[in-house]
Amino acid sequence: MSNYFSNAAVFCGSRAPVESHQAEATLLGRGLAERKTHIIYGGGDAGLMGCFSRAAKDGGGNITAVIPTAFVKPAGEMSAAQRVIGVKSLFERKDKMLFEADIAFALPGGIGTFDENAEVLAFNDLNKYLDPKAPVKPLIMIGPEDYFEGTRIQLRRAISDGYVDKKMQCLIRWTSSANAALKIYDELRQNPPVLVSSLL
Repeated sequence: MSNYFSNAAVFCGSRAPVESHQAEATLLGRGLAERKTHIIYGGGDAGLMGCFSRAAKDGGGNITAVIPTAFVKPAGEMSAAQRVIGVKSLFERKDKMLFEADIAFALPGGIGTFDENAEVLAFNDLNKYLDPKAPVKPLIMIGPEDYFEGTRIQLRRAISDGYVDKKMQCLIRWTSSANAALKIYDELRQNPPVLVSSLL
């Protein structure tokens, strides 16, 4: 297995109101740990973030938490992460997570998750002007029960109306389950030269 895309950011909710989504978060955490992926996430221990990070930890995962200092708990309480990076704001957290990662996964979440997903796409879209040879950072969106279908429809509309380059579609892999997302991840890691040369 290639070491390419070995640093993965994971975006998901700090709430977990849907049981089936909890199961997907658990499967993703376990799967990334099995693949020896360096996991970068928002540091929360509640909601889907908690389900995901506990599963990753139980699987022996290498986990970095990036969290605003106002949310950092006393030493020893954030047990899922081996490394905690304190930042001053949510804006700095997004920047640091993207800097550390070379691929991103999205599970269901709220406003913060929507914002993080858009940040990945904006980073890739703008970075191609700054450095056309820079590697892209794909986003694998896990939307059980069509959770991200609204996002997909909006992106299609923006592309159709000419506001977004149609090549941006290549940056996103849409799937309904963690297992399918992990298969996509394995494929991307096995064929990185083709992926990088075909995007943007």
